[in-house]
Parts: sequence; structure tokens; C-alpha cells
Amino acid sequence: MRTAPPLDDTIPWQMSCIILIRMARHDPSVQVLDEVVFQRLRAEVSRTAEEFAKARRHFLLVIAEIPSRIPHPDGAHRIENAGAVQSAAMVAYTKALRNFSDFLLSGKIPRGLEP
Repeated sequence: MRTAPPLDDTIPWQMSCIILIRMARHDPSVQVLDEVVFQRLRAEVSRTAEEFAKARRHFLLVIAEIPSRIPHPDGAHRIENAGAVQSAAMVAYTKALRNFSDFLLSGKIPRGLEP
């Protein structure tokens, strides 16, 4: 009997139910590929979530360094840079979540992970 991979806090309990249902439905020949894809997508979600959290913390620190909340010209540029990094990290995290959700819900394997 096959068991589901261990889940961590980045995956809500609802998705763990979907994972178990999806694994139970599959042909055994597809399960190996699914496990590899699942692990890669889950790792990507975890990695991008950490990057987003780090970028968010940095952005908030940059904002907090300006006590008057009115930045000088160099400070404004620094805020823009930190915001751009945070925005890019959020886009990457959103893409990873979308790929992971699409795989769990419909079995869609993202480009680059196809056999």
C-alpha cells in the first residue's frame, strides 16, 4: 500500500485530501512520475515561499528605516528596489502555487517537468 508523501505547513490540509484521492485513482505506472513531479512542485512552492517571505521582510525593514515615512531621494530609490524584488518574488511564488494546484487538481504537468 502506497502512502502519501509527508506534508508540511506550506500545504493546507484540504490539499492533502486531494493528494490522497488523486494518488488512489492513478494507474501504478503513472504514480512514479506523479511522485517526482509532486516533489519538485512542492519544493518549488517551499523555495519561492521562503524567497517571498525574505523579500517581504526586507521591504518592511527598508520602510521602517525611514522614521518620518517621507523618504529622501536615495531612500525612495531604495524602497522602489525593495518593492521590485518583493513583487518579483510574489510573482514567482504565485506561479509555483498555480503549477502545484493545477497538478493536484487536474493532473496538469508544467512545461519542463513533462516526461
